[in-house]
Amino acid sequence: MPKKKTQQPKPTLKIPDLSKGEKVYLSYSKLNLFKDCPKQFYFRYLREDIKEKPTVWPGNIAGRVFHKAIETAINMKNDGTSDKLIIAELDGKFQEWYELEVEENKKFYKKSKEIAMNSKFFQQHDKMMKSVIKFILGYFYHQKNNIIIKPEKEYSIEWKWDKDIIVSGIVDLEIHEQIDFEIFDYQIFDFKVTKDSTNFYYVEWDKAIQKIMYEYFIWNTHKKFPEAFTYLVFNREDKLLFFKESFRKEEIKQPEKYFAELHEMLIEVKEYVLNPDDTLANPEENKCRWCIYNKICDQKFQSKYIKAAKKRNKK
Repeated sequence: MPKKKTQQPKPTLKIPDLSKGEKVYLSYSKLNLFKDCPKQFYFRYLREDIKEKPTVWPGNIAGRVFHKAIETAINMKNDGTSDKLIIAELDGKFQEWYELEVEENKKFYKKSKEIAMNSKFFQQHDKMMKSVIKFILGYFYHQKNNIIIKPEKEYSIEWKWDKDIIVSGIVDLEIHEQIDFEIFDYQIFDFKVTKDSTNFYYVEWDKAIQKIMYEYFIWNTHKKFPEAFTYLVFNREDKLLFFKESFRKEEIKQPEKYFAELHEMLIEVKEYVLNPDDTLANPEENKCRWCIYNKICDQKFQSKYIKAAKKRNKK
């Protein structure tokens, strides 16, 4: 007689109980993940029985270190320190600051095998970090006289979209900044480190979830829209450094209508959190391949070549 298949135990899920006052907590990173692949969102945020934690993605932590290095360099320059002394002060700092970031986030992350005890990784990124600083010092300070750059300030913001949803995030923001004799009430700055250029060359920033949510944070708090967005992007793979800048072209007269798409997405994700559907998946091959839940996912993307090979094997 054929063996009976043992039934797998039902997974335990983290579903907020609204009747007890629990809330649905969302952020733009959660919305982005849901947009990329609801299945990965399901594994990461709803499954209680999965103990696997995300690895420390080098670009993520590297970005934090680069932020810190830029802020340190700008403060030193504004205090009158020479370029030579600034670069000397930052020499070898990448590994120290990187490991400090990993240590401070150890309850959320585990160390990636890609960088564990990899001296080449730290040496390369230390060199790149100093190159970014040299570019900033040369471009901003030596091309324009008597300029003072203010390092970005991080603001932790939390707001209620409705009685059940609380959205939180961090905005890098400067208020009342003068640029070429024009005053912008609110200007958002951000620095990105990426492994490839795809996300930053082709992304439509005007429609990006992160940008729209940043706008809502400011509008909800100050009843004003940010006048400009400035992104300094460093591609660590191709060693490219470039700006992505966007200025508001027209006044937004109907904020509720402007934020309608964001509202719809928040409601959609809220409904998913309260009523999870583990059959929803939208993985792309390049993302699916690197997903930490790849081994346990039953809906992995299969390229036409893999499908063709499986078809041949069945014959």
